[in-house]
Amino acid sequence: MSRARYTGAVLALAAVYFVAAKFGIDQPVAHGVITPVWAPTGIAIATLVAFGWRLWPGVALGAFIANATSDVPLAVAFGICIGNTLEAVVAAYLLPRSGFSTAMARTRDVVAFVGLAAIVSTAVSATFGVTSLYLGDVLAFADFWPEWLLWWFGDVIGALLVAPAILVWVAHLRARVRVERAPEGLVLLLILGATSVLIFLGGNWKYPYLIFPLLVWAGLRLRQVGAATAVLVVGAIATWGTVHGSVPIGAATATQSVQILQALLAVVGISILMIAATLSERDVAEAEAGASFEHLQEAQRLAHIGSWEWDLGSGQVSWSDEMYRIYGYEIEGSAMTFEKAVERIPEEDRARISENIRAALESGSELELPEIQYRVVRPDGTTRTVRGWGVMRFERGKPASMLGTVQDVTDAVMAEASLEDALQRSREAAERLRELDATKNTFISAVAHDLRAPLATISGFSQALLQRLGDLSEDEVRDILERIGGNAERMSHMLANLLDLDRLERGDIEASLVQVDLSDLVLRIVHGLELDREIHVDRDHVMAWVDEVLMERVIENLILNALRHTPQTAAVWIHLARRPNGAEISVEDEGPGVPDDQKQLIFEAFKRGGDGAAVGTGLGLFLVTRFSELHGGKAWVEDRPGGGAVFRVFVPDRQGGTPERKVVTEPPGESSSVGQRRS
Repeated sequence: MSRARYTGAVLALAAVYFVAAKFGIDQPVAHGVITPVWAPTGIAIATLVAFGWRLWPGVALGAFIANATSDVPLAVAFGICIGNTLEAVVAAYLLPRSGFSTAMARTRDVVAFVGLAAIVSTAVSATFGVTSLYLGDVLAFADFWPEWLLWWFGDVIGALLVAPAILVWVAHLRARVRVERAPEGLVLLLILGATSVLIFLGGNWKYPYLIFPLLVWAGLRLRQVGAATAVLVVGAIATWGTVHGSVPIGAATATQSVQILQALLAVVGISILMIAATLSERDVAEAEAGASFEHLQEAQRLAHIGSWEWDLGSGQVSWSDEMYRIYGYEIEGSAMTFEKAVERIPEEDRARISENIRAALESGSELELPEIQYRVVRPDGTTRTVRGWGVMRFERGKPASMLGTVQDVTDAVMAEASLEDALQRSREAAERLRELDATKNTFISAVAHDLRAPLATISGFSQALLQRLGDLSEDEVRDILERIGGNAERMSHMLANLLDLDRLERGDIEASLVQVDLSDLVLRIVHGLELDREIHVDRDHVMAWVDEVLMERVIENLILNALRHTPQTAAVWIHLARRPNGAEISVEDEGPGVPDDQKQLIFEAFKRGGDGAAVGTGLGLFLVTRFSELHGGKAWVEDRPGGGAVFRVFVPDRQGGTPERKVVTEPPGESSSVGQRRS
């Protein structure tokens, strides 16, 4: 607060205090500066409590001027000023420390105000004031306590009638509460004011009970604002009427009459404020209960947990909203019963629920039912898995009710099943990785073995040439060189397969299709291999759209595979044939054949057929399959009539793209017959 605003507030408080004080002192029921009509107490206490005790100079200034201009010595006026100021400061100090709220919306606020502000703090002012009058020879000692009581009573009434109205209105305005019943309050105020005037000023003082329903109305409908304002209006009019003799009360003096009336008004005012506070607390409790209920409903909705209660006496079943959602019923549907609740549960699950209930009924004491998981078939046909808990309650040894909760665990059960499935797949993948690791170890050993053998041959013959070149005949030298060349060619083929595997894994191989005469390609490959085995090749010219380099690798691997798995004296046949939508290459041998359980296995990487004694890296047939797929075709193996195996490769006519990889054991069409052969 700025200095100017602070000064203005102090001066305004001093002015209001002065006017109210002079009004009370000038009343005919006053004993000098001691009067039962003392509104300044309520004004001072309410102002310092609502706006802070720093405004105390306004109280001191107003009190000093009012008393100094009332025929008492300045020293006495100063002593009275100290008491009036301390009265408001003490109230402003004590009330906040008691947890007091200026809205007075709780019964504890009303009790705190009455005890600390209206009773305790006013004793300070009465004590300072009467003592100052006595020390200033204005008051005789014999009148000390009667005058102290009158002073204190006037301050109490001023605090009770004036301060609550100021405090609740300030709190109301600060909170910017929407005045929903302003028209009703205005009508009530007019009726209350008119009735009070008729009773207390119009000579109808015999009917004061007409006021009470209006005061109760104010407290019930308008709460603290209505109650405090109504009490202030009635108190002001009634006090005015009593002071001026319009309300004859059987008392020795007019002052005593005013005291009796104000005491009655104080009791009524406190009662009305307590009623309003009680109702406000009920409103708050209901609002909190409603909010808690909404939070509970929201929590149940989020957690998919519903709650239920079954009154065994009436058979009535109470469900939370989430229970209706879990079971698929309309929330605003008909009343729930046990029969309706279980009609959507399959018979086998219903039997388990009935067994649980039977065991609980026979227990004879409060029992927590064991957790049970069952299914619910909703009206739309969907099935949900739920998990239920419950407790049986007894009264006087008899079962009275059951209550519990139900949680929709469908997603959790599905997730658990999915997790188990994922774990199973992980275990299978781990097993496959172990198998692959073992296979790769075998592959590495095979590669090392297959490379070591030709290297040893090359190294041995090379050493022989170097050491015995002069002693060897021309035929012996030629034989050694041919052996060195053959082993070098074998190593070259193995390395080519390894490089092809690496390119496939990196996705660096694509089929570039051109039209090729397969017969010429096969003859070129056979002649290039320079084999000492009998290879029979069809003479028919078969044109196909292939990648010549990749298809050369396919045919070469098929031939070498046939030679590797057949006796030295066995023959190998290569057949070429046109099919309705492509070309087919077949390689037949007279070997032991391929067992049915290995007809797919041998086309996988690092896999070798037979009993494990077969040589090779296990890459040849894998590359045949993958290169065939790059052409949009496929590779498979069949049993050869009469013994042996037939490896077939089919490539379509200009089929774009790479189809899904698969290994089959059946041909795409009819098997080709053996045609003309060339040795």
